[in-house]
Amino acid sequence: MDTVTDDVYRHLNPEGKPRSGHPNFYQLLNELAALHDAKNQDYANAADPFANFRACEKAGIPMTDGIYTRMSDKWERITNLLAKRRQAEGPAVAGESIRDSLLDLAAYALIECVALDEATPSWQSGKIYAEPEGVKLGMDDFRRNFADA
Repeated sequence: MDTVTDDVYRHLNPEGKPRSGHPNFYQLLNELAALHDAKNQDYANAADPFANFRACEKAGIPMTDGIYTRMSDKWERITNLLAKRRQAEGPAVAGESIRDSLLDLAAYALIECVALDEATPSWQSGKIYAEPEGVKLGMDDFRRNFADA
C-alpha cells in the first residue's frame, strides 16, 4: 500500500488537525470501510445491513456469538496461512493473503462492536461490556492462538 499524502492524513481528522497515529492506519480504516460496503452489497440487504449475521438467530444463536465464531474461523485461517508462509508453502488458495484475512478479521471485530452496542445499551452509555453470567466469549483461546502466531 502506498503511503498516504499529508492532505489525506489531515482530511481524516474531523477537526482538520493532523492525526498523531501512522497515516497508513487511517488509510486502512478507509479501506476497511470500502471492504464493508462491498461485502455488504454481496451478503446483506438495504433493509438490514447485518441480515447475514443475524441469520444465525434463526437457529437460536445470538448474533454476537455467530460473529465471534466467524472471527475465530478467520483467526484459524490466519494462523494456517502464517504456518504455511513459515514453511514456504504459500497460501492454500490462490490470491488469498494474510493481509486480506487480517482486514476481514478487523471488519468482523468492528461488526461485533456494533452488535454488542445493539445488544447491550449500557455499553453505549460508556460502561464496559460485561459478559452475561456464565457466558465466556473465549478470549483466552483467542489470546493463546495469537501468542502462537
